[in-house]
Amino acid sequence: DEMFDYLDDADISIPHFCGWKSNGRTMAKRIRRFEGIAKDKHLKKALEENPAVNTGILTFRKSEKWTEFAKYWVNLADKGSKAKIFIPDEVAFQILYPSAEEEWGLKVHIAPQKFNVSVKFGEDIEDKRLIHFHGKKHCLDFPQCDIWKKEFELMCENNTANINDYLNYSDKRLTKYLRVKSGLIDDVTIV
Repeated sequence: DEMFDYLDDADISIPHFCGWKSNGRTMAKRIRRFEGIAKDKHLKKALEENPAVNTGILTFRKSEKWTEFAKYWVNLADKGSKAKIFIPDEVAFQILYPSAEEEWGLKVHIAPQKFNVSVKFGEDIEDKRLIHFHGKKHCLDFPQCDIWKKEFELMCENNTANINDYLNYSDKRLTKYLRVKSGLIDDVTIV
């Protein structure tokens, strides 16, 4: 609900990702991959110091301006996808949102990190609203993963939603975790 409450004073609300900045090493490198694809003016503004964002969680106020922005965003992300750019939707948004007010008349609110806490990066935030297990990191040895593992094991024990019928379709990290848990293989670090 709080993410929607931010729309009282903004058109879009999206969480700050891990305290990262757009001009930091990782984000700047991702943004630069769009050179020749995105407009130079958008790239220039995106490479200034802006909060890094993650598109896994965002709220927006429906409007013609939003629809115009979203179409442009999806088109840019599609071009990035065709160029085989990593997480093109997220980077395309990162490139466009600093220009959103000037170009599309949309005010962007950067929400606190608690709405998208990375399982691996950033600080452990006490008041977490959402833990992001990006990149299939749910069963690794990070403290945040213990929350997921506990709930997963309870679901398996109770066969919630017939979860046990789907374990054969696990990703490689979960498969390895399950094999270690069941004693089929020695306890090894899952990477």
